[in-house]
Amino acid sequence: TIQPDNLEVFYLLETGMMIWYAENVQELFDMTIAGFNVSEKPDVHVPIVTVVDGFFVSHTREAVELPADDIAIHPYDPYKAPLPPIDSEMPPGRFLRDPFVMKSNYISYATHASWQWEIRSAVERSVPYARHYLGDLAVVTGDEDAEIAFISCGTASQQAKEAQRELSKQGVKSKVIKLRTIRPFPKEDLLKALEGVKYAFVPEFNVVGWLANDVKAKLYGETDTEIIAGPQVAGGMSMPAEAIITEVMEKVNGKGA
Repeated sequence: TIQPDNLEVFYLLETGMMIWYAENVQELFDMTIAGFNVSEKPDVHVPIVTVVDGFFVSHTREAVELPADDIAIHPYDPYKAPLPPIDSEMPPGRFLRDPFVMKSNYISYATHASWQWEIRSAVERSVPYARHYLGDLAVVTGDEDAEIAFISCGTASQQAKEAQRELSKQGVKSKVIKLRTIRPFPKEDLLKALEGVKYAFVPEFNVVGWLANDVKAKLYGETDTEIIAGPQVAGGMSMPAEAIITEVMEKVNGKGA
């Protein structure tokens, strides 16, 4: 779809892939290049999805800062991969292709279980590399001492930033916490950003609120911040800053903006 509805990301959360989320064209360009370097690391070696919202980013034109002409991505070296080469070539991914798996139910179950844990461990091992290329995995803008925060990703972050600016004009302090990676989930970064925050709203371009659910699950029992799902818009509908502000006012003051 060319619309900004990101419900499809919900389907990918537990597939074992890395999921990075670009807010704008520059981030999409940078993440696409960095993604090759990170996903091909021997201790990572799992697929990566660079998510971008339709229409707002896919159907636009912006100036992009390009890397120097005399640098290039290192070529993929199959002999450094964590799998034995087959005919001197190797698919760039962690796949099970051993015949013994078919010979014993016990071995099959144990192998599949260890593979599932290894895939998730590989995603977590990508964190240092992601920080190297992307910087902070949870980027904070706005008032650092605010008691109101917006946790968002992609173009929802742009709308949250606009709401933050409007709230600032009304004398209400708030800040936006933009997540650059969904998998690996930047738990420690987010916990640090939520220090002193009383309410955290999660605006999303989908009907199910998968990001809010994910945040609640990952931070359960580890923060005093109240995580509030919404606003949520479905099917690619727009999310004006007024909708976000209304959500805030209804929660904080018990009335609309």
